[in-house]
Amino acid sequence: MTNPQIRLLLALISIIFFGAHAPVHAQSQPELNSAAAASADKADQELTATYQKFRALLKDDAQEQAAFDAAEQAWLAYREKEAEFEASSDFGGSIYPLTVSTAEQKLTEDRIKFLKDMFKNGGP
Repeated sequence: MTNPQIRLLLALISIIFFGAHAPVHAQSQPELNSAAAASADKADQELTATYQKFRALLKDDAQEQAAFDAAEQAWLAYREKEAEFEASSDFGGSIYPLTVSTAEQKLTEDRIKFLKDMFKNGGP
């Protein structure tokens, strides 16, 4: 297998493993790209809900809330660039949107877990 074929296989396995909601009939690259984007969007919605929940817990401390906001904005910028980097070997190919979305989904799920663990342990 060549490197692009391996990356495609890994991306498809990631979609299946991470519970992407790809339609069973998705057979073309655009359909797979769309399914991966939908899964990344779903993870992003969960992140937003998680962020808002924990931000509300900081309502009594404006400085801590501002720091949390700044950290989240910086993390979102990091996620975008990290996902682009992880998919960079596919740049220009039809699989590029899928690999970006898959990386964004994984990073987002990791962030959700991090935030939940941090606040479960009493916050920052």
